[in-house]
Amino acid sequence: MQNQKISINKLLLVFFIILCPLFAVKSVCEEAKLPEEYQKKVLTYDFNNAEIIHDGIYGTIVLSKDRWKNWVARGITILSAYVIVLIIILSMPKKNEFELAICYWLSGVMFALSLWESLSGWLLFNINKPDYGYIFAFVSLLMYLFSYMILMKVKKSDVVNIEKKEANIEKEIENPILSSVDNAPGKFEKEDFIK
Repeated sequence: MQNQKISINKLLLVFFIILCPLFAVKSVCEEAKLPEEYQKKVLTYDFNNAEIIHDGIYGTIVLSKDRWKNWVARGITILSAYVIVLIIILSMPKKNEFELAICYWLSGVMFALSLWESLSGWLLFNINKPDYGYIFAFVSLLMYLFSYMILMKVKKSDVVNIEKKEANIEKEIENPILSSVDNAPGKFEKEDFIK
């Protein structure tokens, strides 16, 4: 008897959960009716600045003719991010391995930003704005060139650091005070406590 009572309560709870949102939506829709003066007006759309494409798969697509402005804005944003990364790399000290690893990673980011800039130019070609496309293609070539030059500068700093480490190791070997001591038994006969 108690199991049936629990199952009836669960059933009522399920009906409440299902039906409550339906009544709430119905009451909200009834309250949201527009006044008659707004219902009589017909909405019109201005398609003068739009391109209508009738696609067999996707149906009718309406594209703005001003969407090229978005790609120009994106290209300028990418260029400004590139300049920020360039300034960070040039201002960073390159004295230890951690700083060099960060510089190598940031130079990879610079190559990625250069690729995105060239893709922005390519998309501007595709939406029939070749003059902006040529500008962004030229800017992306400059970005690739600067990225390569920065990468070579970071690599040169890395080589200099390696040469300094090797020179310090050679100095330690040449100087008997700085050289490491072999602790094998019998090396120092007077201090050897094993004998």
